[in-house]
Amino acid sequence: MGAADLVFDLADRFYEAAEDPAAMPEALTRLALSTGGHHAVTAEQRQADGVWGAAAGNVDPALSQRMLGTLGDESVRIWLGRFPRSGWDRMCHMVPVDTPLSRALYDSQFYADFVKPLGGHHAALTALDVGETRSFLSVFRPEELGDYEPEAMGLLEAVRPHLARAFRLRRQLTAAQSGACAGFGMLDRMRTAVVLLDRRLQLLFANRAAQDLAAASDVLVLDGFGLRLRAGGYARHFQAMLAAASADVAPPEQALRLAVPRDGSPFPLLLQVERLETPGLRAAGANVGIFIDDPGVTLAVDAAVLSEAFGLTPREAALATALARGGAPKQVAFELCMSEGTAKTHLKRILDKAGAHRTAELISLIGGLSR
Repeated sequence: MGAADLVFDLADRFYEAAEDPAAMPEALTRLALSTGGHHAVTAEQRQADGVWGAAAGNVDPALSQRMLGTLGDESVRIWLGRFPRSGWDRMCHMVPVDTPLSRALYDSQFYADFVKPLGGHHAALTALDVGETRSFLSVFRPEELGDYEPEAMGLLEAVRPHLARAFRLRRQLTAAQSGACAGFGMLDRMRTAVVLLDRRLQLLFANRAAQDLAAASDVLVLDGFGLRLRAGGYARHFQAMLAAASADVAPPEQALRLAVPRDGSPFPLLLQVERLETPGLRAAGANVGIFIDDPGVTLAVDAAVLSEAFGLTPREAALATALARGGAPKQVAFELCMSEGTAKTHLKRILDKAGAHRTAELISLIGGLSR
């Protein structure tokens, strides 16, 4: 592999690790081996609270975990403070053998537990300032292999800008994912049923309202594979809506809506499918959102009350309450799965039965029943 290809390969590995922290040890191992080293270590400290994090490549995980507990040593902090922020340097230049700093470092628990057992007597070092977090990278080489050659240092210099961008990206993704977790908590408090799907249209999140609605519904199926409809024709239409929302093209200009009839209720379930553009939710893996409204639950007046008060049929009561909630006649007709002509006929009968002359008067009468 040529030098340019090697740089691109290393950059790609660290960008992958930015999205998946589990890939960081492998990326660090590749960085170390590509420069003739044995292992590589990254240590990070949040400026706000001083909390440390660390990862290592080509190192026993248990040993790597013990290393994290030694980063608070004063000698280690002083040593890290000497890491260059505009390139790489070598340990032999930064910490001459016979100085108080070198003796303190060589006597530290960090050196005894982590550096010495692996023979890491030579190291190339750099520091990356990525906003609220400072990252320190070390690539270690056993003593018998000698110090780093100019070619190895040149490779590290070529990779360094990619490392800085990858670590900055990881910090941004972590912040976005934290925001997404807070967003999930907010969605859980909504009365509207919300279901979030990933890029494969598999279930990522369903709020409590969605779980309760699916459990009580005869038309919805909510499981680990996502959200499905039981009714054949509506199920196919719904799958087409999901495919349109998740396609790698511009989002549909018109909202993707579907009214699904159900047994035992004059009100259909109202489903709206949208491609999600919120950065925090997308960072958490959410690609498509499904919002489900159950008019029979959210109405201020029960349909049975209107039927009894005005002698309305179930369909007439459904139309009257939907209009009272502020729905436009055309939209209400769509939601109730009836033509505009049928809706107008029902409305005329409702006005006659309620003794009202206009829709506004009917809504006022319904409002009186809700108080």
